[in-house]
Amino acid sequence: MFKINIRKTTYELCMAMPAVFTVLYCIKESAANKAAILLMVFAYVVLNAHYMRNGKKLKFFLFNLLSVTYIVYIGFICGASEIISSFFYGYLLTFIMLLVCVEDELREEFIEYFLSGKRRFSVYVLIFFLTTVFSVGVLQGLKFEFGSKVPVLYGPFNIPHMLAYILMVVYCGVSLFDLENKKKLVVAIKLICVGCIVCTAVRSAVLATAVLIVCDFLSIRKISKKAIILGVGFIVLVFLATNTDILTNNPLIEKTLYATEVGGSITNGREWYRQIALSYYATKTTLLEKIFGVGISGVVEVIYSVLRVRIQAHNDYVNLLVGYGMVGLISFVICQLRLSKICKSKMNIILLQLFIFILAYYNGFALYIMLTASLPIVVAFFELKQVGEFNTVEKNEL
Repeated sequence: MFKINIRKTTYELCMAMPAVFTVLYCIKESAANKAAILLMVFAYVVLNAHYMRNGKKLKFFLFNLLSVTYIVYIGFICGASEIISSFFYGYLLTFIMLLVCVEDELREEFIEYFLSGKRRFSVYVLIFFLTTVFSVGVLQGLKFEFGSKVPVLYGPFNIPHMLAYILMVVYCGVSLFDLENKKKLVVAIKLICVGCIVCTAVRSAVLATAVLIVCDFLSIRKISKKAIILGVGFIVLVFLATNTDILTNNPLIEKTLYATEVGGSITNGREWYRQIALSYYATKTTLLEKIFGVGISGVVEVIYSVLRVRIQAHNDYVNLLVGYGMVGLISFVICQLRLSKICKSKMNIILLQLFIFILAYYNGFALYIMLTASLPIVVAFFELKQVGEFNTVEKNEL
């Protein structure tokens, strides 16, 4: 009889998600979302099985109690449609993957699985890039915006943020490859990832990618190699500044200027979304709503009532506080901070927390399921990419 290994299937889906989500999105957006939901179900089973197998009954009880409580509560105040919306399962997926990552046994098992399956991940990366190229040529993956002559890279997605977030996962995954024999190829892929992220004009992703680059750079053991990288980087920067206009004429800069001139805000009005949602929470919610929230659809309706635009707060901390109350926000912050234990150096702790904060505060972290579905790859990047630690850890795992 055919048997499925839930753990290995979950780990494989984490690795394959950049390719799976991108390919399925070309077919139908809902198909891509269902792939992430499938992963969420598998990860939920793996996490609960881990709790029970290791006698962590309190964690098992609290996690499932909160999950059931919110399903019942949100379903009651917002309707059944809220439970199956991308808002709810997006945050549930994030919590599950965060909890998986903070469990040493599960995280270390995933890292070992990933490092032993680098060839398969290479295939997934190839499929992802080929699909992106296909979308540019066939599906209008390049779009002209902000009155610019430089197109913005969307790939097959309806917003460029999705592509940018997947590219960050690919950057982290490729960085964990054995650099001895594939050094030039790995560097080339990472440069392509960075270039493509800039072309998406997603500023939060660019800032978060800068954190990844700093972490990558600091993990290099040889000072001479760091000096060479800095020297080459400086020369390239000077050349681009003096011989081209690429530093000023690119989607990232054009979007920033456009947002300031037309929208009156460099953040495209995100501070207004936050203010409206927080003001509503402070003055118009009941005690029960302050504790458990009004649902993300409630956040959307609040902002719509003022700005006549149906949009969430684009800030996970605000979304969680207003949408899922103090319990939701505190739970997320605790999970975020607990990830710090995976890092041996204080610098890596700072960089990991900064990475999550930039995305969560300035745009959104949890609601981009194409990132959170592969969160173990990102966490593995910060855990292994530490000064003088990477090569040793990898060899021990293999």
